[in-house]
Order: sequence, then structure tokens, then C-alpha cells
Amino acid sequence: MKICEKCFRNSEIKEILKNSNAPIGQCDIDPSHKNVHIFDTSIENETLQVVRDCLRPILDIYSISSDLPENYSIEKLYTLSHALRNDWAIFNVEDPQIKEIVISLFKNDNDVDSRLFEQQVGARILTDKTFLKENLILKNNDWNLFCEELKYNQRFHNNMISLQNLKVFIEATRISIPVHEFNSQIPHLYRARIVDFISQQSEIMAPPKDAVTPGRLNAQWIRVLYLSTSPTICVDECRPKHNDIVYVGEIQLKDNNKLDKKSLLIADLSDFTSKSLNRGLEEVSKYYVNYDVIKQIQNGISEPSSSQGQDYIPFQYIADFIKSLGYDGIKYSSIFDTTTFNYMFFEPELFECKYWSKKIVTNVSLKLENTD
Repeated sequence: MKICEKCFRNSEIKEILKNSNAPIGQCDIDPSHKNVHIFDTSIENETLQVVRDCLRPILDIYSISSDLPENYSIEKLYTLSHALRNDWAIFNVEDPQIKEIVISLFKNDNDVDSRLFEQQVGARILTDKTFLKENLILKNNDWNLFCEELKYNQRFHNNMISLQNLKVFIEATRISIPVHEFNSQIPHLYRARIVDFISQQSEIMAPPKDAVTPGRLNAQWIRVLYLSTSPTICVDECRPKHNDIVYVGEIQLKDNNKLDKKSLLIADLSDFTSKSLNRGLEEVSKYYVNYDVIKQIQNGISEPSSSQGQDYIPFQYIADFIKSLGYDGIKYSSIFDTTTFNYMFFEPELFECKYWSKKIVTNVSLKLENTD
């Protein structure tokens, strides 16, 4: 069977397929995947073994229902394909295609229980209270309760979160960019302000600390600099109205001769779930039990707040922790366009506006979807 790079979300597996001298062709799993890197599971044994090695520790997490403890919750039993789609950032296709892929990959593999492909499965690790206590990021693995605690009860010294366990996953996202290469690696960064008039370039940068309002990743009066790789998206992020005046500036890192730093350290949370999985096969159990929280962090950072910024409090807390680890900034995806990346830098003075232009918003579009 011919499987392609687009079938996978996990960046490690995608790179394996692209770097294995794979031919360009059409995928058997999803015929709409054309002109993509493919590999044939029936003849390309070397690539097959490498991909198997990536997935085997994940399959080892699961057992068929009859092999699980008697008190295992029936609500936590799923088909393997459903579990692989919902519990991991691996596949980019739906349950039936996932089943096809996994069966094709592990056909005639005596180290994998073939019953996993046909019966409901669960993860024994969820019944190991000692493992959960030692390795969960959040007590009881409850994101909503953690958010409630931060908002209304105990904000600065919260005992519901294990920062040491969170640090393990944050470190998997580390990107270090030498300052002399920064402007060439990220050549286009933009910032927008909705304001009637700007007289100088510095006014498009971060406001003075006394004027700083709570933001997605900053508390009130904490100066940070929000940037985007798209001029249009950075305007969208400001949520303008029709006929608003918007100033858009192109921002660059200052000349490296003016900086004390040799490199900028960025926590790349744009695909937090996928990057966390790539940090080592011995860590898959820790990843599995924390997946929902990792996904909540990744998705929540990109979402606009709907309650006067209260929804941002958990992400401000996490951003402050990332800053305490010595990072210079955070990268995350835009909710308006997943191919656009936003950045938040903790030291606005490292950057300068090269030029700016005045715009007027002539069209604001909305998309409506049904809710339950």
C-alpha cells in the first residue's frame, strides 16, 4: 500500500517520508493526496521499519479490553483507530484511513497483537495512580478546574500544576536563533495598531508599561511585543471594525552589534502536541496521559478571549513560567490562518520598526457556524 506524507501530522514521521528518497506520486489512502512523497509498505522495508519504530511504543500503550483490569472504565474504551486520532498528534486522516495505515504498516509483525486492530482497546497506564501522580502536568488532569482556580482562587502559587512536568514538554519546543541570523530566518514580522494617528515609528511598538492592558500572554502592565508573519493577519488579530484606521509596521530585530544576546530562545507552541511527541520514545506514556492538557494549551493560546481577557489568565501564567526558564519569546499559530505564525517577545526593546503605513479597513468578514 502506498502511504504519503500528508497522511501524517507528526513532523518526525513526515520528515522520514520526505528524506527517504521517496518518489512523488498519488496516495492509496486518500486519492486527493497527489504529487506527494509516498512510500510503498510492501517493498520499501527500510522506511517501513523506521516508521514502525516510531509507532510501536505508542501501540504498546494499548491493550484489548479483556486484558485490562476489571475496574477499567468502559467509557475509556475505543477502537484503536479512534484512540490514535484523538489521543495523539500523529495522523492527518480519519478513523477508517488510520486503520488501513496501521494494518498495512504492521502486517505480519509478530511483536504487535493483531487483536488491537479489531477490538476495543484501553490504556492500562490510566489505572496506575503512582505514575499519574508523578507525571501529570495538572492534578486530576483537569484543565477546566485549573483555569477556575487561577481565575477565582489561587493565582500566583497554584498547587494544581506541576511546573517541573510542564517544563519537560516546553523544553521539547526550544528553538534557538542566532541574533545575526534572526532577520534572515524570519524576514517578515508585522505589528498593527488601531489608532487615528501615529507621528513616529516607535508609537507602533509596545506601549509604555503604565498603558499596557492584559493580553493573550501578558498580564496588565507587563510589556511584551506581539508580532505576526502576515500583515493582514496581524490586523485581523486586532479585531478591527469597518472604517477603522490601522497602522501596520514591519518589525525587525535591532542590529546585533547593539544587543547583548548571542541568540534568541523561543518556545515554539505552534504545534505543541506534535513537537512534544518527538522528544523521545521513552516518554510516550508521559505524553499520552498529558495530551489533553498539551492540546488545550496549544489551542487556547491561539483563541481570542471572549470574556474581557479572563480566558487568557491560564496562558499568561504559562507564559510567565516560560519567561522564568530563560526564553525570549513564544511562537504560536494564528486562529485566523494556521499557516501564519504569531510571536510574543518578552523584551520589546530588542526590536525596532523599519517602516510603517496607514491603512483603512474596508471589509470585515464573518463566518457563522451552527452550535449544538
